[in-house]
Order: sequence, then C-alpha cells, then structure tokens
Amino acid sequence: MSGVDVRKETGSPITAQMGAAPGDLIHIGQAPDSAPRVSIMEFTRREYREEQCPLDESLHELARCCATAMQSEAVSWIDVRGIHDAAVIARIGDAVGLHPLTCEDIMNSSQRPKAEDFADYRFLAVKMARALPPPEDCEAPIPAAQIDLQHISIVVTERVVISFEERDTGAFDPVRQHVRTARGQVRQRGADYLAYALLDAVVDQYFAAINAVSERIEAIEEDLAEQAAEDMLGEIHSVKRDLIHLRRAVWPLREVSQSLQSDATRMVAKSTRAYLRDIHDHTVQVIELVDTMRDLIGGVRDYYMTVMSNRMNSVIRVLTVVGTIFLPLTFIVGVYGMNLAIPETRWPWAYPAVWAVMAAIAAGLLLVFRKKRWL
Repeated sequence: MSGVDVRKETGSPITAQMGAAPGDLIHIGQAPDSAPRVSIMEFTRREYREEQCPLDESLHELARCCATAMQSEAVSWIDVRGIHDAAVIARIGDAVGLHPLTCEDIMNSSQRPKAEDFADYRFLAVKMARALPPPEDCEAPIPAAQIDLQHISIVVTERVVISFEERDTGAFDPVRQHVRTARGQVRQRGADYLAYALLDAVVDQYFAAINAVSERIEAIEEDLAEQAAEDMLGEIHSVKRDLIHLRRAVWPLREVSQSLQSDATRMVAKSTRAYLRDIHDHTVQVIELVDTMRDLIGGVRDYYMTVMSNRMNSVIRVLTVVGTIFLPLTFIVGVYGMNLAIPETRWPWAYPAVWAVMAAIAAGLLLVFRKKRWL
C-alpha cells in the first residue's frame, strides 16, 4: 500500500480528518486498551483449521498468514478484532489487496453504512447495535441501559471473507462456533454465505437492542403510573436519543442488504440471495420496530407532561382557593383596622360579630367551590 500515510490517532470525525489526504489511515473512534487480535479460519465441508496470527513488531507473520489464506483453495475467514492499529490494518490491506480508501473506511468508526464494489472484492460497512447493561452502582428506579453502536466492516471475495470488528463483543461467536463444529450450512457453502451469516448476526443484535429499549419504556410507564418524578424526563430523552441513533444506523443497512440481493457479480451465488432477502426483511422489521418505539416514547413523554401539568394545576388550584378565601377577609380586617375609633368602645359585641362574618364568608366560599367541584 505504497503512498499511504499511516497514522495512529483517535479523535472526532471532524478534527481527525481535517488536513488528511484520501487514503490516510487515521483511527476515528474510541480505542480499546487491548491490542488487536487476528485469527484465520480455513474450512471445507470435511476439514477445518484455525490459526491465531501473531502480531510481532514487523508484522511479517501477519502478512504471511493473510497471504496464505488468500491463496488457499478452501474458504477462509480472516477475523480481525480491533481496528485502532493503523499498522495492522495497513499490513492486512497490503496482503489481501485492499484499496487505500477501503482501509480508511475500515478505521473510521463514524463511517455511514454502505456497500461498494471493487474489481476483486465487495466491501460492506455496517453498524452493530448493542445494549449496554446498567451500571452496578446505579440506584435509579429506571434501568439506565444505553445503546452502543460499533463499526463493522466486511470484505467479501470469491473464497475469502475478512471481518473487522471495532471491539470484540462476542456477537460473531455463534458463527465461529458453527464453523468449528460444522453446524448449520456455513461449512457447506462458500464465502458469500459466510458473509450472510455475519450480517445476520449483526441484525440479530438490533432485535436485542430494541428489546432492551422496550423494557426501558415499560419501566418508565410503570413508574409514571405510580408517581411521576422530575428526573424521568431525562430518562425519556435518553431513550429517544438511543432510538434516533438506532434508526440512523439501521436505515442505511436496508440499502446494503438490498444492493446485495441485486448483486450480479460472481461473489454472491443465486442460492445465497434468498438468505439476503431474509436479512432485508429483518432490517425492514427493525426499522418498523424503531419507529414504533419512537411513537411510544413520544406518547410517554406527552403523558409525563400531562401528569406534571395536572399536578401543577392541582397546586395552583389549591393556592387560588386559599387566596380567594382570604381576599374578602383581608379586605374586612383592612377596613376594620384603619386608624379610626374602635367599635368595641361602643358595642362590645362588635369584635365577635366581625369574626362571625369572616367565618361565614369563608364557609360560604368553601361551599360554592365544592358545589362547582373545584375542590
């Protein structure tokens, strides 16, 4: 990959790309503490071999493993977990013949999901959603799970699939287990079916994330039914943001799955396109569920605002009744307390009479308010 400026930095999509030339390898995203891991699985219907590629300082062994996998007659899966090391991505790109712009997209975790065709391979960039568990020290009554979006890149050739995970989350563990144990049809089919299996694992994570969001909405509704708290509005907006991120990530995935169905190249067999249609259907279902969740959280927010408004109206109503009752009483004692001759000097019963009039006014107002159902 001559002519490519290999840099290793982490930053925001805007600041990290400012001044960079096309094809510069700049990691954009949060870099994990662990080093990348690269493993290679080669398999046929009857045979299977797995190898962990050592990442020495020169990365010569990594290049050898990748070049061997590209030349093998079996189906090979180059599994890369960790995209923050520019030198590793550059060496893999050199060994398998990736375009510099492809390597740049692999390291850019903010890359929009897309599908691109090159002469010898097809490149897929997707987002995988994962629901984070609430923190152990969280004392809030509502679960604080959030949605974590991870960048996944998949390169598909005739016999080789290269997957790049931003972090090792275990989402592809079922596919790895199927390859090791020859379960399912992964070992019976080619590289295109393996790519389908990886995409299917990504879409399955969306259903798990939506289920977590649904549980959060149910918890908010239950707490609203019991008693509305002021901090619930922040949780409602947090759920709304998660749904926006989910929709932004899954909407382009529909375009990716649709482009794979109409693939007229040799990299996707006709028998595999039926499975890709299934992914497209699941993607549309995810989009519909996300839209439904957005409507639900919008209704919860309106319900919360209604509850808080009714509570405020109740407080204002009580204060208004109290003020209305004391208004004529204040007028009476104001007139009665003017700097004039005190009535008690001439009529001893005047003082209790004033108290009786004020009590009658207050009682009469209370009866009127109760009759009008203001109390």
